[in-house]
Amino acid sequence: MTLRERAGIAVLVAAFLIGAALVGASASGQSYPGTYCVTDFGAVGDGVHDDTAAFQAAIDKAASTGATVLVPPVAGGQGYVLTKTVIVKEAVALIGSLAGFSNNGWPAYSLPESHVKGAKIFARPSELHKPLFQLEGGVTVRGLWILYDQQAWPSDAEFQDKASKFYYASFQAAREKFVKDHVKPYGPTFYVTWGDNTCIEDILADRYVDFFYLKAGARVSIDRISLYGYGRAFVIEQAYDVNRLSNIGIAPNVGPICPGKACYTWGSSGCIDERTYSWIYGIIVSQEDNVGVQIGFSDGYTLSNLYFYGVHTGFRLGASKEWPIYDPVTGTAFDSPGQGQGPWGAMSNIGIDGCNVGLQFVWPGGIATHISNLLVYPQFDDGKDFSAKSGTGNLRGVGRHSAFLFEATHTKGNTYGELPTILLSNVEIASSWTVTERFSGAAASMSQANGRVFLVAGEANVEISGLVLSLLDDPSALLIAASKTAGDVSIRVRGYVLNGVPKPDTKLTKDGATPLSAW
Repeated sequence: MTLRERAGIAVLVAAFLIGAALVGASASGQSYPGTYCVTDFGAVGDGVHDDTAAFQAAIDKAASTGATVLVPPVAGGQGYVLTKTVIVKEAVALIGSLAGFSNNGWPAYSLPESHVKGAKIFARPSELHKPLFQLEGGVTVRGLWILYDQQAWPSDAEFQDKASKFYYASFQAAREKFVKDHVKPYGPTFYVTWGDNTCIEDILADRYVDFFYLKAGARVSIDRISLYGYGRAFVIEQAYDVNRLSNIGIAPNVGPICPGKACYTWGSSGCIDERTYSWIYGIIVSQEDNVGVQIGFSDGYTLSNLYFYGVHTGFRLGASKEWPIYDPVTGTAFDSPGQGQGPWGAMSNIGIDGCNVGLQFVWPGGIATHISNLLVYPQFDDGKDFSAKSGTGNLRGVGRHSAFLFEATHTKGNTYGELPTILLSNVEIASSWTVTERFSGAAASMSQANGRVFLVAGEANVEISGLVLSLLDDPSALLIAASKTAGDVSIRVRGYVLNGVPKPDTKLTKDGATPLSAW
C-alpha cells in the first residue's frame, strides 16, 4: 500500500469518526457545542410527568458558559409540566421555537387540550405567589406556548347552576367574589428581580394572573407576544434605562374558549356541546388589576404596535399610595415615587379596543409623554363612580369609564414645578355597540356608563394634534368631568372631527369646552 493510499484511508476514517460524533451529538440534543436539550435531562413532555427538575438541570448545565437550552415540540394533548419555579440563569437562552410562534393554537378549544402542536408548557404551580420562570441578567426566552390549564374558567351555565361550585345568584355577585373565591394567586409567568439585557420573544400565554414583572432593571426587550389572563400583562416597577415593548396582543381568543358561544366538544358530525362564556370575561374586565401595561418609574420607554381588547385599563402610568404597584412574589409595594419620578417615554400605534379606562395617569414623570396613532374604545363599565364636581353633561353618577383618567397625584407639585404634559397626535376615541353577548353585565358604552373622554382628579396639560370622536351618542356631554381635587387643566385640540363632522379647534378645562379662538 502506497503512502498516498494510506493517507486516503486515514482521511476516510477521520471523516467517519467526526460524522459519528456529530450524529451522536444530534441524537443527544446538541446540534453544536453549547446547546442542550431538556429531554436529555429527563423531560418527557407528555402532559403528565413533572418536567421541572429536567428544565432546571439543563439550564444549570448551560449556565457555566451561557449556552442555549432547547425545548422540543410535542404533539396535541402533550406538553411539558412545570410545577415549581425554573430559574433561567445569567446569559442562558431558553428556546422553544427557533423563530416565530411555537404553535398552531389560535381558535377556541376545550380542555384538556388535544390538538395544539409545538413547544408547549402546562403551568401547574404547586406553590402560590411563586414565579413560573425567574430570569437573571442577559437572558433570552423565545418560542413557548404557556397555559395555566388548572385555573378556573367556568361557563355561564356553571355560574348559574345552583349545584355548581361556581354558582352565584347574579352577575354582580360573581363579579365581586369570583376572583377571590376561585382564582389561584399564582406568581408571574416571568419574574425579573434585576433585568439587564433581558429578551422575551414569540410567547403565547393564557390564564396567567400576572405575565411579566420587572422589579428593577434596564434594557429589557419584549417582542411578539400574544396573551390573555386574569391580571396584569406587563409590570415595570423601576427601570433605569430605555425598555422596549413591541408587537403585543392582548385579546381573549389566544387559548381555550372565546367570549360568547363556543364549541366545547366536537364530534364526527360537528359540535355536540356548545357553551356560552360571557360572565367570565365580564368579570375579568371589571377587575382593576387587569391592566395591559403598568409602569412605576421608567427613565424612558418605547412602546410600539400594542393592541389590547378586553382589559380593564390599557396603561397605568406611575404609582402612588392609592395606586401602588404590588410585587406578587415579595408582597412589597412601590408607592412613593420621588419628585418627577413617574414614567416617561413614547408610544406609537396603540389600540385599546375594549376597556374601562384607556390610559390612567397616576404620577407624572419629569419629561412629557409622547403618544401617536392611538385608538381608545371604552366599552366596559366596572360599576365604580367618579366624584365629579364640574365639566360637561350630567355630573351625577359619572362612571370611572374614560379614555384618559388623571388621578389626584398627577400634579405639578409632583414634578419639578411644571404642569405635567401629554403630547398626542392622530387620536380616535369611540364608544358604542354594547357587547353583552361577550362580556355580560360589564358591557357598556360611554353614554350608558355616563363616562367621559377625559376624567381629571389632578392636573394635566394635554396638546392634541388631530382628534376624532366617533360613535358617541351625546358627544358634547361626554367630553370632560373634573373632581373637586382637580387643579390646572388645559386640553387643547387642533384638528377636531366629531362623528364625521369637522369642528373648530377647541380647548377643554375642568369647567367645560370652549373654541380655541376665544382664548
